[in-house]
Amino acid sequence: MKQYPLNPVDFYEDFLSFLRGIEKYEDKPAITTYTSEKEAVTRSYRQLTEDVYALAAAMREKGWQGWHVALAGENSYQWVVAFFASAILNCPVVLVDIEQSVETIAQMLETADSQVAFASVSVAELFAQEADMPKLLAANMAFLLQAC
Repeated sequence: MKQYPLNPVDFYEDFLSFLRGIEKYEDKPAITTYTSEKEAVTRSYRQLTEDVYALAAAMREKGWQGWHVALAGENSYQWVVAFFASAILNCPVVLVDIEQSVETIAQMLETADSQVAFASVSVAELFAQEADMPKLLAANMAFLLQAC
């Protein structure tokens, strides 16, 4: 069997080190998402890390560091940013399957001891309308990113 050389890889002690490590890619494409009109929206590594740091700073300012965070929504750039920001603040993250019933989602959030939730617009509206939901802060991720 032929031996292939191993490629060197970077090692990161924690998630914050990972974010600092990817800053070297600066303006190279990091993530591409698509609008409802099927238009590509590409964000660079610089944009990604800036958005993550901004959201993490806003979360820290609100005193959410270490809180249990629920992420509920469709796959999106904002979802990735919220996950990364939570990770660098050592927040346990619960990924909520939005295909479940309202009762199941409420049980998941309560069992996970979620203290804050980041949600897409449609899920945030559902959280706000449901009396059975635990008393969580339901927030639109896009709004939080714009506010930072």
